[in-house]
Amino acid sequence: MTKYIVKAIALLAATAPLAAQGPLAVPVRDLARVDNGPVNHVFGYGLVTGLEGTGDTRQSLYANQSMKAMMRRLGVDPGETAAQSKNVAAVMVTATLQPFGRSGDGIDITVSAIGDCTSLHGGILLQTPMQDAAGTIRAIGQGPLSIGGFNVSAGGSSSQKNHSTVGRVPSGAVLTANTEGVVAPQGILSLRLLTPDYTTACRIADVVREAFGTEQAQVMDPGRVTIRVPQVYLGRESLFVSQIERLRVQPDQRARVVVNERTGTVVVGANVRLLPVAIAHGGLRIEINQTPIISQPAPFTDSDNASTVVVPDTQVSATEEQRQLAVVNPGDSVQDLVRLLNALQVTPRDLIAIFQALKESGALMADLEIM
Repeated sequence: MTKYIVKAIALLAATAPLAAQGPLAVPVRDLARVDNGPVNHVFGYGLVTGLEGTGDTRQSLYANQSMKAMMRRLGVDPGETAAQSKNVAAVMVTATLQPFGRSGDGIDITVSAIGDCTSLHGGILLQTPMQDAAGTIRAIGQGPLSIGGFNVSAGGSSSQKNHSTVGRVPSGAVLTANTEGVVAPQGILSLRLLTPDYTTACRIADVVREAFGTEQAQVMDPGRVTIRVPQVYLGRESLFVSQIERLRVQPDQRARVVVNERTGTVVVGANVRLLPVAIAHGGLRIEINQTPIISQPAPFTDSDNASTVVVPDTQVSATEEQRQLAVVNPGDSVQDLVRLLNALQVTPRDLIAIFQALKESGALMADLEIM
């Protein structure tokens, strides 16, 4: 995995020369969205079935009680005895509703376990009503989960990749009603930047003024640009929005490092710089191996006083990893940083720890965002 993540960072570093020549112009629609109204969050409580023995245990009462209630609604009397199945898990389902959603549209949903299940791998979310803060049902979720990992165990050993108790269902919920929105109330179009930045906001306003010959584009704050709709477009605001979205702007990029500790993912921006610093990373590796040795009694011995005995042979070895001290020079780019980290042979988890330490030391000239 280290090889792939280093290659990914190196690919980002390869774009650094382009940044020196000026970033590529991109459409406004990729930098901002029209403020069409508030975004609504919905949630619901549901059940995931079809788990291969990785669901909630009897110590978690949510799934047991919910299964009994559901079976009674379906005309099956489960009785008062506790269910023994571990193929069911109680979950919370969340989603975000954007403006202008139509009844019947599909939206992505996130499913997270609330009991003591060990994995949602292979599960199916049963029909789950999803409500807003006011308690109104806005969507119905259902479908197979995708967790992007696994968690398996056998004989006391286990192997896990990524976070197995949180999953997603693409287009797994269906809207039950339209979500309202507005385009340009009172002739004012409001653009919200996806990444708030004063420089990018000013460039968007300048491009709009140049295209439409108006001074009505104003930067209200780093995340919002307001534009007065020209008279010729009144009543045809959608056409005006379409033309605004096609305008091309050179965005200003902040130096940023994004870390996802749940999946071990690290994304480094091409314009990240470092102050002079020395990096060393290593650890202690301990291995314990146990081999059973069977001791048989000698032949022609008294069978009443002799028996076969299993004696464990335990071997413990400790190895301290040898890592060199890497020195970062002033103004080193991502490409230089990748070369150094590759020399240290760091894993993605080690990479996260190194970036956190660099930020704490003040040597990382970038925003560190931990998800």
